[in-house]
Amino acid sequence: MNKFLFFLPLVAVLLFTSCDDDQPTGDDNALLTLNFTSTYGDEPLMMLSRSYDYEDDMKLEVQVFQFYVTDITLLNGDQETPIMDVDLINFGDVYSNEDALAGKSIADIEIPEGNYTGISFGFGVDPVLNQTANSDYNAGHPLFDNYWGPQTGYIFYKFEANGDLDGNGEFEEQLSIHIGGNKNYNELSFEKPLSVVNGSKETLSFNIDLEKILISENGEYLDFNEVKIHHNADSPTANLLSGNIPHAVTIK
Repeated sequence: MNKFLFFLPLVAVLLFTSCDDDQPTGDDNALLTLNFTSTYGDEPLMMLSRSYDYEDDMKLEVQVFQFYVTDITLLNGDQETPIMDVDLINFGDVYSNEDALAGKSIADIEIPEGNYTGISFGFGVDPVLNQTANSDYNAGHPLFDNYWGPQTGYIFYKFEANGDLDGNGEFEEQLSIHIGGNKNYNELSFEKPLSVVNGSKETLSFNIDLEKILISENGEYLDFNEVKIHHNADSPTANLLSGNIPHAVTIK
């Protein structure tokens, strides 16, 4: 597994007053919301309602973008406080700029009072959970769907789009990229000092840049003229995109 550490100096300190809705309400644990937005470069990512410029004069109309997050853990130096096993972030119903800016949230996760130095989570399904099967879960559980099979496990993330690959203005090509496999699991860590007290509410916000998943920092990119459909866990395409994940996910 790859572990990446991103440093942000901003300290999130909880402030409250007697009239604040977020003031402590007693001895209850604090509540943490994780918010995820997605962009394509500097543009909010919307499904089927906007086209995005790609390499070699190609254009994309995104239909599906989703991914798993697992092993969500608050950090305090060497101490780790696990707070959630798994959830699925799905932007499939994001059709407007307003929806894109609002993003998708994992709301009201109970966390202990304390001071934390950051947070970590896996992008994809961690190797332990990836050994389970969808038959192990009830309908509605995040791992009830997106199962490939016992040798590969789950689809960690999906990207599907209509593509205009020859610049004629017609989005005729169906593009479908599904990535899984333990070697393509990324464990991401973010430094984000956070102080919480019992009864308080806090939010941590992240952005995933789809353009940075498809195009590496060195300019290498997925050529959709060569790869239109990819449902695989071990290939140059899987290696390329999964290697781009750490640069594509940022904390706000």
